[in-house]
Amino acid sequence: MRSAPYDDIGWTGRQPHEAGAEWSTGACLIWAVSFNFVLCFVDTNIAALSPAAVILAEIMTVGWALTLIALRWNRACWPWLGLLFALLVNWLVLSLLNQLADPKLIRDVLLIPVFIMLGLVSNQRELYRVVWTLQILIFVVMCFELIGTTSFARVFNVQSFYVHTRGFEESSFWNKSSDLFVSATRPGERNLPFFGAHRLSSIFLEPVSLGNWVILLTIYVAGFGSALPSSRRKLLAASSLILLLACDGRLAFGLCLIVLAIAAFRNRLSPALAVVAPVVALLLGAMLAAVSNEQAGQDNLGGRVGLTLQLAARLDVADLLGLSQQMAYSSMDSGLVYLILSQGLFGVLCVWLFVFWPRTTGAGPAFLVLGVAVYISGTWLVSYSILSIKTAALLWHMFGVAISADERQEARVRGLDARLVELPG
Repeated sequence: MRSAPYDDIGWTGRQPHEAGAEWSTGACLIWAVSFNFVLCFVDTNIAALSPAAVILAEIMTVGWALTLIALRWNRACWPWLGLLFALLVNWLVLSLLNQLADPKLIRDVLLIPVFIMLGLVSNQRELYRVVWTLQILIFVVMCFELIGTTSFARVFNVQSFYVHTRGFEESSFWNKSSDLFVSATRPGERNLPFFGAHRLSSIFLEPVSLGNWVILLTIYVAGFGSALPSSRRKLLAASSLILLLACDGRLAFGLCLIVLAIAAFRNRLSPALAVVAPVVALLLGAMLAAVSNEQAGQDNLGGRVGLTLQLAARLDVADLLGLSQQMAYSSMDSGLVYLILSQGLFGVLCVWLFVFWPRTTGAGPAFLVLGVAVYISGTWLVSYSILSIKTAALLWHMFGVAISADERQEARVRGLDARLVELPG
């Protein structure tokens, strides 16, 4: 019987360097996931906010993470610090060539190395506490939204929050009887049954991010499951299934099934599959668009994938070189095309290869890295929601913890081999 969430053996991590640093890391991640929820409460009940409030909150979050990284620095962070500087150089060069210095375009990708480094200086014990705490919070708020929808909308006026802080037009919210997010209700029926409710969002304020959260939880439970207490693992799985039904996420449902299928064959799959995951996703997406015969841009899976393929086919040389950054915002329904336009195809390819080039040997870490690659490859075909800090912070932190755990395991094995060699006779 395991007496603690993790033992300090195998690849399950080690004790934190300092209790204060552990709790501060957890608080930083919880804040990253939930600060929009807090700001929505302020906007609804205290004072109307502006986009500057969200920008300042993100700057504070990234600054907090960088401070923790500096305090707990280890040599595994150096390559990722190099990636951070490479992304800054790429942004500066493209800004000069486009004569457009848009800080959002560097913010979109800066989250990758920052939160991977935060994961590298953390461990599974910290990640476990963060995931468990957030899952409880998300589930409780989801129940409040389900049972007392009117009261929830009165306390958290999501529509006004997005109008005030994101530049949404009130006319874009088609359901005039709802103060929830524009996609919280659909003109048609739900895809997944859930007490006849609207598409629930919980602390994420919009259902797409809640669906993305469920995908991350599926990757987490499947990847780190052997280190979790059995009762907690079952609770996380059951509550995630309820959240999946609550958000009515079509893509989330499909990607969760794919992640679970990959988990069943993890010992037979090469970590190198993460490198080619976008190619596989594009081929499968093209097949889906052809079979569904939906009009590109239609609000369903086939139509959204078809739009990505259509936009990608229209890219010219200047677009691929990142010289059409001003066009990026018109391509937000396709995360892939948005990133190509904002970072350049060469930049996207370099970051992908740097992040997903095989470096893990343990089954758990290798699967988690592959799961992250599948999640991104599938999601960016239909939206750019993968760039939202609400889920990106935990995504890349989890990624960093996985590769860090694998490096620690290898270090233990090398140390054991060295001691065995030193034994006499």
